[in-house]
Amino acid sequence: MSSDIEKYYGIHPGRVLERELTKRQLKKGPFAISIGEYPQVINEVTKARRGLSPLLSLKIDHALG
Repeated sequence: MSSDIEKYYGIHPGRVLERELTKRQLKKGPFAISIGEYPQVINEVTKARRGLSPLLSLKIDHALG
């Protein structure tokens, strides 16, 4: 049985984030504002144009649990 990390190996973190936001029925703009980021940043991450910084990943982790 593979772990969760192995299951997502090779997939951009933005795609995982977009899937999670869709599953929870959250819109990108309001979510970005709720974690103190610009909506453009979250949009670029979910479109795989920008990577995740450690600080941004911690903010997202804290917001989504």
